[in-house]
Amino acid sequence: MFTKVELTFSRYLDLELLEKGITFWITRVHTQIRLKRSKGWTRPLEAIVDTGSPISVVPQKMWEEIETKPLAEDIMRGIVPKEECFFPVKIAELNGFLMDAKQESQPITFLSYLAPTDKIPLILGVESLLSKCTLYINFLQQKGYIEL
Repeated sequence: MFTKVELTFSRYLDLELLEKGITFWITRVHTQIRLKRSKGWTRPLEAIVDTGSPISVVPQKMWEEIETKPLAEDIMRGIVPKEECFFPVKIAELNGFLMDAKQESQPITFLSYLAPTDKIPLILGVESLLSKCTLYINFLQQKGYIEL
């Protein structure tokens, strides 16, 4: 049985570009996720659905409160290929389920980087999470869902 979890959208102007006379909208796609703790689940957490991220990323404050199965240490790299932009992370297996106001998915096990900082958002990436589902996004209508 598949569950369709509705996505939400946020849209705001890039104020730095606006000061330069350029109107540029930043659009993010979000969902809610609850992650497995030693006893029960976290409260619903807002996460960015990021098809450009090869793996999910969990900020330090969040992962310190959940069950994790550490697998290895790695280096997180972004689109800037400079070594000063890299930072060390742990890669771990997590359990969670996606949800919206009406329903929740079955629990899913997925890989994630455990970030050493809280200066990044909770990101749901492709490997072992988005790659296990159907993702529908319509930016024109600002509607979408994840089906798993």
